[in-house]
Amino acid sequence: MIYSSAFSYLNRILALYIWFLVPCFGQQAPSDPTAMSSREFEVWIVSQIQLSQQRTSLRPDFCHFVIDRLKAERYTTPKSILSCVEAWISHESISAKTDSASKRFEDSFKFLNSVKGTLPDQIYLTAKLERRRANLFEMNGDLENAVRSYKTGLLFFEPFRLEVDQERLRFLLKLGDDLISVKQHKQAEDAYLQVLSYPWYTVSSYPNEMQALRDLYVRAGYGLIGARRGNLAALKQIVFVPATLKELGPVLEQAIREAER
Repeated sequence: MIYSSAFSYLNRILALYIWFLVPCFGQQAPSDPTAMSSREFEVWIVSQIQLSQQRTSLRPDFCHFVIDRLKAERYTTPKSILSCVEAWISHESISAKTDSASKRFEDSFKFLNSVKGTLPDQIYLTAKLERRRANLFEMNGDLENAVRSYKTGLLFFEPFRLEVDQERLRFLLKLGDDLISVKQHKQAEDAYLQVLSYPWYTVSSYPNEMQALRDLYVRAGYGLIGARRGNLAALKQIVFVPATLKELGPVLEQAIREAER
């Protein structure tokens, strides 16, 4: 019985040693990080970054497992990817002052380019990586390449932004229509006015999106006129973009005449 209790006690001590001391000294990479779940990998990456920050001379080479996972088509969270980008930049910023201009952030640029080369269709993340690349050029004093990177990032980001904007405006239009149905006209006006405040006419580089946004503007115009129908003072305050007066002008004028009777 005494032998059994002592053996059990030693097992607990050994377990604590493995759990606490080994990670502190070993920090060996798992045999196959590409086989981890995305959440497990994210937690592991964060722990490795914390260790590398404690030892400023430790390069974040473990971040290359991000590339391995992307090549193996294993989902890797944006947090894992962006954390590793920042880990490289943080490490290299320590030696950046002593490096020649052509060598500053060399590994960070390589890591960014490798991620972008293997990243699946994640437009928002791709745009954020390009912005960070532009930041590195700025930190190197290379403003010409920084400008190019910002322009490249916009090419990724702008269509995504416009798609999100359209969906948001559709939500607002449906909200306004339903608010009218339940006799909440003031709240409906607020929803339509948010749609009408969108500057669709500035999206000239994307003609299809601009036309879709213009159509949403016109629908919101009809909605606002309906929400204010019978209120002469409120109707006279409505001002539409001139390019939509062909559709909205006659409807507004008719509503004003009806309110004047």
